[in-house]
Amino acid sequence: MDTKHLTTFVKLAQTLNYQKAARSLQYSPSTLFKHVQLLEEEMGVSLLTKEGRQLALTPEGERFLAHAKKILEQYEQMTADMVEDAVIDGTLSVGHARVLAGIADRELQGALFAKTLQFGWSVRQLEAAAKNAQTEKKEKPEREPLPIEYEELTERLRSATGLKVKLEGTQEKGKITLQYTSEEELQRLWEWMER
Repeated sequence: MDTKHLTTFVKLAQTLNYQKAARSLQYSPSTLFKHVQLLEEEMGVSLLTKEGRQLALTPEGERFLAHAKKILEQYEQMTADMVEDAVIDGTLSVGHARVLAGIADRELQGALFAKTLQFGWSVRQLEAAAKNAQTEKKEKPEREPLPIEYEELTERLRSATGLKVKLEGTQEKGKITLQYTSEEELQRLWEWMER
């Protein structure tokens, strides 16, 4: 069982909204959906259900949530204990421990701890690796394709105005661009808007 998938499920259970959870975790909504799907396959139960447009936990999802939280807490404690032991026995310095303690993503923290031990990284090397990993994670998540209805809207605007139409964004916010290439096309747009 992947702790990323557990983290995704816990965040999704808190927000009951794929878009909000995706923004918080810096994943795309489709990635979140895939994580939950993999957990459901592994457990053999449905964890979430949709009631109309509202996302809800199933009874199994409620029980799973309590266990997922405990597993993540234990994982976090295990990593903290291992870092502490490594500092005590001299394998890591206090500087290493400070860098690791500053990493909010516990899975990343555990991975960098293991690599520090494996490769004997200095504190500066660990800081650079942490910065690189966190920067990569902050890159924009892939966007969900807009629903087919939005394609229809684009086509209707295109045929009504005779202009090139571009629709960008998400279901929550975005922009529509109407591109004209001549004074005549701009005049036609004004006329269309005044109807």
